[in-house]
Amino acid sequence: MGICAFLSQRRALLPHFDDPGRRRLTLICKCQSEPQDIKVASPKLFVFGLGYTGKGLAKLSLGKGWDVAGTCRTLEGSRRLLQYEGIQAFPFDPNAGASLSPQAIDTLHCSTHILSSIPPADGTADPVLAMVGSELQSCASVTGLAQWVGYLSSTGVYGDWQGDWVDETSELRATQGKGYARILAEAAWRQMWEEHKVPVHIFRLGGIYGPGRSALDAVAQQPGQASRNQRRRAQKCFTARSHVYDICQALMASMECPRPGAVYNIVDDDPASRAEVMAYAEQLLTGRPAPAAVLSTPEASSSSAADASALGPQLEEKRVSNDLIKKELGFRLSFPTYREGLADIHSRDKQSPHSF
Repeated sequence: MGICAFLSQRRALLPHFDDPGRRRLTLICKCQSEPQDIKVASPKLFVFGLGYTGKGLAKLSLGKGWDVAGTCRTLEGSRRLLQYEGIQAFPFDPNAGASLSPQAIDTLHCSTHILSSIPPADGTADPVLAMVGSELQSCASVTGLAQWVGYLSSTGVYGDWQGDWVDETSELRATQGKGYARILAEAAWRQMWEEHKVPVHIFRLGGIYGPGRSALDAVAQQPGQASRNQRRRAQKCFTARSHVYDICQALMASMECPRPGAVYNIVDDDPASRAEVMAYAEQLLTGRPAPAAVLSTPEASSSSAADASALGPQLEEKRVSNDLIKKELGFRLSFPTYREGLADIHSRDKQSPHSF
């Protein structure tokens, strides 16, 4: 009988991992006095939401020899992921009420590491927990294979701190919209650990950028194509950022040193303004200094105060600390600021556009 078939019977098992590489699993059945050793060929990652970051982690894990599976919203998307990326993906759109297939649930039960990157909708419960919360509990309490579960949240939970520094212990001040929805989702995931011992870790990400999704792409657009939201964001003095590669590496570092119930900020060292970042992107693309309009301060990014007010209320200002991932996980950023990140993307785009 294969390991997944064995575990699917849901016997009462007490798991013990005795190898840091998670290659060997000792199962002690209550009905037996001697442990049974079952070889696990490799760690198994399951990603809810194979989007930009989820797919990045999946590809990084595949490169390390892991077995990887996950979900995407459509059947066509799952076919493309298997054909072009070699990732087994199951259609799953919880916001549309679509449930996981029995095969996907079996795969989930056999996973050693699980990540959720699906965001909550405003004013609703976390979509993954609402649909498969009981299955996640089984992964921890019945099969016992799940040794690490990650939830991708946002630094938006901190709300407005008028430019002050915040860390993982700071008050969560978001009171509406996506930030508040994330606070509720975090609480639900934390409850999974506190009440059901699902080994949940929460990661608060800044604005995610990387190949094919950065200020370089924004600058390359024709003048006048900036959206209303982009023009509004240009007023901000501080913006937390996370290069997708650093996010994936930080998640791997947490998997190597799990601490269920932990919360980590994954951001870079420089919460620079959008205007400053856009100016540097233009320098990389053109080889010459950006126009004065781009180099202007965030407060002067609109032609007048009236224009600025028309774009909406002042956005939340804060600077987010990343000290904890460095001290606790010994993590070192590959791209400590937007400068290293954009320069690397620009260099890669010349050779292989949108490579990871």
